[in-house]
Amino acid sequence: KKKKKKKKKKKKKKKKKGDPHWGTLRDGHWTGIVKEIVTGAADVVVAPLDLTAERETAVDFTMGLRNTGFRLVIKRRELMDSTWTTFTQEFTKEAWGGTLAFILLAPPFLTFVSYYSPSEKEKIPLKDAYFVTVGALAYQGASVDMTSVSGRIVFLVIFLGTLLTYCHYTSALVASLTVASTAQPVDNLMDVVKSGFYDLGFMAEISIENEFRMATSPPFE
Repeated sequence: KKKKKKKKKKKKKKKKKGDPHWGTLRDGHWTGIVKEIVTGAADVVVAPLDLTAERETAVDFTMGLRNTGFRLVIKRRELMDSTWTTFTQEFTKEAWGGTLAFILLAPPFLTFVSYYSPSEKEKIPLKDAYFVTVGALAYQGASVDMTSVSGRIVFLVIFLGTLLTYCHYTSALVASLTVASTAQPVDNLMDVVKSGFYDLGFMAEISIENEFRMATSPPFE
């Protein structure tokens, strides 16, 4: 009789799960890398481990081998992200205010000159002066024939103001459509917190988490 060979089942060795954290004191016990040193599992650790007052009470730090820092990582802005607002974002608050002031103030000057200029033959009522100004902004021209020098100067100022408005808008529009803006919406951590648009997150058990937990000043507290 042939002896049946018993197949030996190979037992899979369970891999020991290491502590993925850097090292924080939780309920009187250390975690992560600091725990490995405190318990004797490791003698020396070379890692980008920040020096904190809490960690310094448990382990000794040598002089830094390399300077590292934290970075803010956000989505890169693309040209098509603001396609539908491109046609209105050229006008800032100052530009809108200047255009509105031009529409409101130019017609009264035109009416004043037409009525009080000795050499002016045609009198322009205020409502007609507003139509002339709006028509100039719409590039529709005007059927008003100013004969006095002062009246023609006011008329020329209205059309020059219209020209400057169109130049500002078209130049800003062409620039925004051809060149993507590389400016970032935030420059530092304070901008991220104040914006209210971004959800701030960071890895657990790192030194910056401890700084947030111990912060006493807004908006980080």
